[in-house]
Amino acid sequence: MPLSGTTADNASDAGASARTSGHSWLLKFPQKLPIGRYYGRMPGAYPRRTGLYVYVVIVTKDDLQPSARRYRAYMTNVERITGGLGAPVHVDIPDAYGATGTEAIEALEQAFETWQRDQSPRQS
Repeated sequence: MPLSGTTADNASDAGASARTSGHSWLLKFPQKLPIGRYYGRMPGAYPRRTGLYVYVVIVTKDDLQPSARRYRAYMTNVERITGGLGAPVHVDIPDAYGATGTEAIEALEQAFETWQRDQSPRQS
């Protein structure tokens, strides 16, 4: 009887993950993460899950910009969860800016929530 964690187990896990989306690990994330706890290390990349969507928020900092636009947040790798699998989705949301990384992320998430409400009738 093979031990758990052997090469055979890892090979079957690799085959299962190859059949799923590249972001299947995001399915385990809670719906909303507390911003203060997870976003203390600006700038960077932060995986998110909101409703049926998983995505990555990228935050950059430009010290040459005025303080109100110092941080920029934008989305990448947006996928909609359907039947436990992720399907790529094109989201046309402009980049969000703020004096802090948290402000930029909050502005981006508000724009994404608005986009989701606008998409709801089409996905029925």
